[in-house]
Amino acid sequence: MSDDPADNAPTTVDRIDAAAAVVGTLIGGAQALAVASDGFVVDDGDGVRYPSELDEDLFVGAHQQIWKNAISFESDLWWGDNLSCQVLASGYASGVDDELVCYPNSDHPTVPANRFIRVNFAPSGDTLDHSLLTCTIRALGIEGDANYPYLSLQASGRFDPYGSGDTNYAFQFYVDMYGTISLGETDPGETEISEQGDYIRVYYH
Repeated sequence: MSDDPADNAPTTVDRIDAAAAVVGTLIGGAQALAVASDGFVVDDGDGVRYPSELDEDLFVGAHQQIWKNAISFESDLWWGDNLSCQVLASGYASGVDDELVCYPNSDHPTVPANRFIRVNFAPSGDTLDHSLLTCTIRALGIEGDANYPYLSLQASGRFDPYGSGDTNYAFQFYVDMYGTISLGETDPGETEISEQGDYIRVYYH
């Protein structure tokens, strides 16, 4: 590789064999969400982006939009049958399974440029009057291989939908390069945590 940065600029892409491609790393910290009497509020957090080795303007291919409920907190107690609070996932993903491509003249010539995702989490759903709900979402890392990588995340917090006692909960979940959400290991406390189609349900009864 040339020592001249201009010669090494990642301006052209080329195919890369899946066996030679490597999984990149992610950028992302924790997002802390909390519910008080005035509703579901975001405390902080910048979301998650993969791969960190490439700037977003170097991602190759169309961006498939992500806009969906990732987690739904539900209870039949004070909240009633039709009340729930959700964590909304928004952003974009590569959404393809075509041949891997990379920037061969870049500093990361084996990290695919057409497997990418950016996702943020934010509150959605009903406002609460007499309840407590906290949720911290933390990025654990990347799993899978270079062809089919996916985000590994953890959600944890406290859930008290009726004001007399509460429970802690935690669970691992995954988001793939299509934005599909699936459930991993759970530590439910007094809740029931399940995968419902394309979102995670946390139910306190």
